[in-house]
Amino acid sequence: MKPKAAIYLRLSRDDGTDSESNSIGNQRELLKRHARELGLDIYREFCDDGYTGTNFERPDFKEMIEAIEAKVVGAVLVKDLSRLGRNNALVSYYTEIFFPEHYIRFIAVNDGIDSEKGEDEIMPFRSVINEYYARDISKKVRSVKKNIAYKGEFQGSCPPYGYVREGRTIAINETLAPIVYGIFEKIANGQSMNSVAKGLRAAGIPTNDETRRRVAEPKCKWSVAALSYMLRNRAYMGDTVAQHHTRRSFKIKKLAHKPEAEWIAVPGTHKGIVSKELFDMVQYQLSKPQKGGRTRSVKSMFAGVLFCSDCGRHLVRKTTKRDYYYSCSGHDDQYYRGEDRPCSTHYIREDKLIDTVREDINRQIVGFRVNDYKRDVNAVRRLQRALENFEKREEELKLIVKRLIEKNAQGMIAGTTCEEMMREFLTER
Repeated sequence: MKPKAAIYLRLSRDDGTDSESNSIGNQRELLKRHARELGLDIYREFCDDGYTGTNFERPDFKEMIEAIEAKVVGAVLVKDLSRLGRNNALVSYYTEIFFPEHYIRFIAVNDGIDSEKGEDEIMPFRSVINEYYARDISKKVRSVKKNIAYKGEFQGSCPPYGYVREGRTIAINETLAPIVYGIFEKIANGQSMNSVAKGLRAAGIPTNDETRRRVAEPKCKWSVAALSYMLRNRAYMGDTVAQHHTRRSFKIKKLAHKPEAEWIAVPGTHKGIVSKELFDMVQYQLSKPQKGGRTRSVKSMFAGVLFCSDCGRHLVRKTTKRDYYYSCSGHDDQYYRGEDRPCSTHYIREDKLIDTVREDINRQIVGFRVNDYKRDVNAVRRLQRALENFEKREEELKLIVKRLIEKNAQGMIAGTTCEEMMREFLTER
């Protein structure tokens, strides 16, 4: 019985001018025809359209790996090696270790690669070139975005609340601008963000997201965090500020915050809703300690450690004329209305909670034995030392594997030798 074959398709913007020849339709026709010529039955088509080759956390790719591990797939066909990915380390891992370990026949049609015909000495170099292409594209994209930032053009996916996109800049939305101005004015006059958020919710004013999506029945869930972001946004006085974040590597998609000194700010790129004087006054108000319970000098001993057993939300401290109590935020949250609340009403008085905790502490004290404590401390120390040694060894193994892949790509180590060493190191990790 012949093994089932999986055909894998991928297309993304990192393919640049070659995207037409790499279209999903083109890949599908080519791979199906090649599978028929080889007499392979197709198990399933796995397609990741719009995913970069440097990222291996692609949904269909992960499903294909699961199918391989479940032993329902015996061959993998791609148009060329770059369709599998543009991360040299991971491509080398899958083609030289994972696929052989799972007895997978790997075929890259246009590159003339077929693992059944033996090792391809050129494949590691193709993988390096594919990664270099992705690296080069990333540099060019970054350069273009930086140039756009210096021009003061708007790059965001959606404009700030109170603005509409107009070509490469933004323009005032005459309907929403008075709301934005009113928010700034209230904060400048000393009103708290929590108070302003309550007012917006009470007035039934939709949030930016609800306005953009034109929600039929908006919940108007204005928050202090949303207002804080708005009030510090220099776009409202006519400036365009870009390059707030960066990626540490073209392989890592997680954004890292940049220091304000590295931001690119271009003043006067569009008409502001508030004046510079009003904006500066608001910044002064925001720099002052905010009014309200969160900034009290004395915090509750239970702050941040109490959770509702029904919905898992925090219990918040409330007060009456006589005492304090803790209530579920899932019911008391002012964002929700009526039956929309995620939890029912229930609470516990603070004095009752303190008595319960005191009783539990006393029980622990009665059963406390010094010798047991010393024994536990020594065991923890031994485990801590062992853990430190494991972490140190893991870092060493990561570096060894990386160097091994590089040497294999340069032809300094034979493929079989590399495979055996990689398997040994990965098993140890």
